Amino acid sequence: RKQDSSGVSGIFSGVTAITKAIEATGSKVLSGGLDTLEMIGKKTMDILTEGDPGLRKKRAMFEGKTSLSEVLREAKMKAEKEAEERKAEEAEDTVNYSKLFDEHQGLVHLEALEMLCGERKTAVQQKLMEAGEEEKAELNALLEKIKKTCESLPAADDTPDDELE
Repeated sequence: RKQDSSGVSGIFSGVTAITKAIEATGSKVLSGGLDTLEMIGKKTMDILTEGDPGLRKKRAMFEGKTSLSEVLREAKMKAEKEAEERKAEEAEDTVNYSKLFDEHQGLVHLEALEMLCGERKTAVQQKLMEAGEEEKAELNALLEKIKKTCESLPAADDTPDDELE
């Protein structure tokens, strides 16, 4: 019986030795695998940092912010403010007829021209009444010639034919 018990103890000691060897190998593989993963992670971060040199600055910029939604809200407000400023600048830069008319007291000048026209019309009619028949015919011919000349002039808003193409 002593031989049986020494054989069984030999088997147990062999199994124990094999188990310890497997355990040691497993722990070496596991720690080696973790070391490898750590090294891969560090290399990846180094490569990412080299590829994007502003990454650290971006991180530093976002560290002070409480949340992404706050950052997005601030960016949206900033963009809206810039858009409003651009729109206001464009409105100031836009030139149109009515704005120029108001800035240069166009209404006053228009009324002055109407008054001058009325005075001249009255003066011409007075001259026609005082003129004799022969002079009246000459004046009417001259007035008709002036009228045709004025009507043949292009209006200020007419586009010349060569600009239409």
